[in-house]
Amino acid sequence: MGSGLGTNLTMTKVLIVGGTGAVGRALVAELSKRDPSLDLEIVIPSRSASVSPVFEDSRVRLLQGDIFAPGFLLEHCQGARTLFLCFGLREYKANVWLEKWPAILRLSLDAAIQSGAGFVFADNLYAYGPGKVVADGERTTAFDEKTSKPGIRVALHRTLREEMNKPGAKVAVVGASDFFGPHCGHSSVLGSLVIEKIAMGGLSTPLGDPDVVHDYVYVPDLALVMVEISLRDDAWNQFWIAPTAVKGRTTRMIAQDVARLSGHEKVRMCRIPGTAFFLLRLMGLGMSEMKPWFTQPYQVDDSKTREILGILPTDYEECLKAEIARTLDESESAA
Repeated sequence: MGSGLGTNLTMTKVLIVGGTGAVGRALVAELSKRDPSLDLEIVIPSRSASVSPVFEDSRVRLLQGDIFAPGFLLEHCQGARTLFLCFGLREYKANVWLEKWPAILRLSLDAAIQSGAGFVFADNLYAYGPGKVVADGERTTAFDEKTSKPGIRVALHRTLREEMNKPGAKVAVVGASDFFGPHCGHSSVLGSLVIEKIAMGGLSTPLGDPDVVHDYVYVPDLALVMVEISLRDDAWNQFWIAPTAVKGRTTRMIAQDVARLSGHEKVRMCRIPGTAFFLLRLMGLGMSEMKPWFTQPYQVDDSKTREILGILPTDYEECLKAEIARTLDESESAA
């Protein structure tokens, strides 16, 4: 696990919007291990508490309700120290993002601000464009804020920056490149298309060009930095980048390491042709505009997080070994 500053958790209540997803569950795990005896309440809104994940920590309270309902988040954020937003949309389409993302960001921000809680947002880095990404740095591409998913993220950033500039604000954004790790499932292209396939001796079909560098974040590291930021007075009102475990490696290099660590001599890989992105657009799956992120080098600079917060990512091979073990365990359980 990555290293961080301190373990003294003084909060008594946190609200995690999106708490049943991979990042939310990693946040629960990070909060839970800080001090098992702490009088901590972790509140997680869910449309259907009956089908949500079962959390081992008895301090987790699943709250059934609609996060888009006016006043719902504000009501349940009362008394909270921090609202963590790690919400994700199942539909990967720009029109859905345009409808849902500004709304949930505004509702979450208002709930945190009006209740006096800090606000920590788990963000992707699409707003910056492909290439070399630095926290709050220059964007490499201009995006349409009404018709493209990266453009919608640009608009969200503007809203967040406006809030950061207000007196007394406690807003922080933690951006992460594509991630992998526990509970990610098919939302992780590295996990589902590369690590899991190769660990089982199968055929890997990575998205895009397997021979360009692409950095990845291990989900527990993202959760760690989000919690640490929420506990530090000097970390508010800034954009951060999560400590990045997979740096400077191509997908093929990662695949070769997975094969070695899982005892397979050869990597079986089939490159998906570039036309696949066009077909995805025709099918309405909303992935075609993300082609540059998977066909051009995509690297992130997490030096600000490492140097100022003192947080390092989990060791690269430790991440892979954990994911290989999880894949094999799940395969045995399903057999």
